[in-house]
This record gives sequence, structure tokens and C-alpha cells, in this order.
Amino acid sequence: METGKVCYIPNFVDTLIFVVAIGRVFKKLMWNNMNAESLRDYCLSLKGVTDKMAFTNATAEYDRNLLAFYVQDKWFCFFNVDEFDFCTIKCDPEESKILQEKYEEITPGYHMNKKHWISVHFNKNVPDKVIKGLLKKSYQLVVASLKKTERDDLKEDTDKRE
Repeated sequence: METGKVCYIPNFVDTLIFVVAIGRVFKKLMWNNMNAESLRDYCLSLKGVTDKMAFTNATAEYDRNLLAFYVQDKWFCFFNVDEFDFCTIKCDPEESKILQEKYEEITPGYHMNKKHWISVHFNKNVPDKVIKGLLKKSYQLVVASLKKTERDDLKEDTDKRE
């Protein structure tokens, strides 16, 4: 090695700081991209889904700002458009228990039957991919509960659009 030149060798603390910083960036990219618009776009991309502000006459301001998503007049998801703190979605009771044990950010459903609904809190440790998977399953649960004629109507509406 030539004299007069400084060779920098990172020490453990420098390496740890770098790894933590990269981890934070990665977490932000993987988990915190969900926002009200992207959640709404995803829900509306599912066949036959409509949305509306379902509780405009509620006494609580929080409840007046809940946007609900429907398939044939049956809900499968709702969230507060102003706060965007969590969404409440229909969920299989067995899966609900498993999810609540795995993620502290998944709790029994806000203002709903705690056996069949969960609330998923945003910008925490539940990846967007998991949230989208839960939304899809919620949608599928509702579609499966429709009468055969309603499911057929849903399929016909989809065929007409294609």
C-alpha cells in the first residue's frame, strides 16, 4: 500500500447503520405504498364491484367518511377516506384467528361481527401483498354467498365488458 493514501475500512457500527437504513427503505417500498386511492383502485378492479359513502347520515364524523365496497349490494370492505388508518374486511373465521395471532395490526372488525370481519391497520407490518390477498378473499367470500342468479348476472356483466 502506498504511503499517504487513506484506506477506509468500515467498522461494525458503520455497517450496522447502513443495514438499518437500507432495511427502512426496503420496508417503506414493500409495506407502506398502500393509500386510499390505490386501495380503492384495487377493489374496483374486481368484477362487479361498486363503492359508495354508505353512512352519510351517521352521527359520528368518522363513520360519515367510510367508503364501502359492494358486490350486488353486499359489502366486502370499508375504510375511512380521510383518516385511512385501517380497512375492515370480511374474513373466514379460522383464518381470522391465525391472522390476528400473526399480526398485531389485524384486529376484530370495527363495528362488525367480530367472528366474520377483521380490521387491518395500515402502514405497519402487514405487507400490501397480504392486504390485497385478504381483499380478494373477502370479495370471493361475498361472491360465494350470492344467489346463483346473482353470480350469473355478475358473470354476464363481466362478459359484456370484455
